[in-house]
Amino acid sequence: MNLVPVVKKHTDKIVKPVMKFYILHQSAILTGGTIGFSLATTVTTIRNARGIIETIDTAKQMIAEAKDDNEKHNIYVATIKRLAPQAIPIIIFQSATIACAITAKKQSDKKISNMTEALTLANNAIAGYKAFQKEAEEALGEEKAKEVKDAVNKEEIAKNPQTESNTANDPPIANQIYKYWDDFASRYFYSTQSPSQIRERVQNLSIALDKGDINQQDSAGRNYVTYNDIYRLIDTKLKVTAGDDWGWYDDRRGQLDESTIDIEISPIEDPKDPDSMVWVFRMYGDSIKWGKRW
Repeated sequence: MNLVPVVKKHTDKIVKPVMKFYILHQSAILTGGTIGFSLATTVTTIRNARGIIETIDTAKQMIAEAKDDNEKHNIYVATIKRLAPQAIPIIIFQSATIACAITAKKQSDKKISNMTEALTLANNAIAGYKAFQKEAEEALGEEKAKEVKDAVNKEEIAKNPQTESNTANDPPIANQIYKYWDDFASRYFYSTQSPSQIRERVQNLSIALDKGDINQQDSAGRNYVTYNDIYRLIDTKLKVTAGDDWGWYDDRRGQLDESTIDIEISPIEDPKDPDSMVWVFRMYGDSIKWGKRW
């Protein structure tokens, strides 16, 4: 099957390296010293976000015209595999770009307007991706959906071999140590907390958010939890500047739901040690707190 390759060519070569640059140099970027660098990528972000939307539209058209369920399944699988590694980095970096402009307070209204347009388009692309992912999982079934996710995770680990520069901390001295790949910050980290322990702590935090026990609010009075709040549950040293701009709002209005904070932790065989696992750690939040910044 041959889907229109509108995303992969640009995103792998431009967006991911740019996002990694931001993570490594976030302090300098947020002081305004390299604002020009971030602004130069706005057009690319717009183009790639449109590419995601176009890819989803193409896939939906092909699904509607598919001859049988097997062909539909193949289209879902190919599209998810194509989109999954590219979707999140686009919106993460665009968030960082706007944060730069607002922090520096040196940009013209025109530039900020252009970046706001880019963020809106990126948000639409991510919303479309999430909706398509949910649709695909329902169509494929739990077993096949897991198979696709495992393939995506394996490919991402293969593309990001562990090095000293992309490892956040040293292995702690303990009997049981777990190695994680953090998709948001493009880094490895070690922890004595098992995946089940992290999930349990996140679920408890999710319930606290729904109960109104989280004492941080945006300008509209909504409680929220950030990515950095999740990192702090694991290790306070893991927090990053961009982690304050992503997270989850309490939109449940008192309805307790342990899955309001949406994370995923999946095991993949460690390329460096076939007897061990790398746990792929993903957070599925949204852009938050822009009301306070504007």
